[in-house]
Amino acid sequence: MDLKKKAIEEYKREKQLTDENYKKEADNFAEKSLHVLRDIVGGNYGDIKVVTKMPGCTDFNVDGVLLRVVTSNGYPIVNIVRTCEKCGFNIESRVINLKDIGKALVEPHDKFDCERFFKLKNDPDYDENAKVSITDRRLLEAMKDFIRENDQMCSGYE
Repeated sequence: MDLKKKAIEEYKREKQLTDENYKKEADNFAEKSLHVLRDIVGGNYGDIKVVTKMPGCTDFNVDGVLLRVVTSNGYPIVNIVRTCEKCGFNIESRVINLKDIGKALVEPHDKFDCERFFKLKNDPDYDENAKVSITDRRLLEAMKDFIRENDQMCSGYE
């Protein structure tokens, strides 16, 4: 067998192993995510369907509500994904319980954010500003989560 054929065969074999490993990791994460999701929404809530599976991120559709489970520092985090009816942006909010899901369905994000997005849409540099605004929003959410988690951890020492 010449070098060219041998190299191509080796690449195909390695690619197949990589694809199989990727699928196994995605399936394992989806299975763990399903347990986490059931803990939040309860066992008897509607039809839970897997929308997308990747290692570290799985999207579920539960009665028409899109819930995304991602991993952060080895821990699963559940987010609800909605499109705001006012500004049209996709909003992703962290949820911990059923009440949080209800709040995210009723109030996807602050009124201030909608007004800010409308101003951005009218700006000629809309695409660049939208990226900055979404990044700002994610940073604020991360800071809120950090404060919430550390506040709970430190509350026993006060």
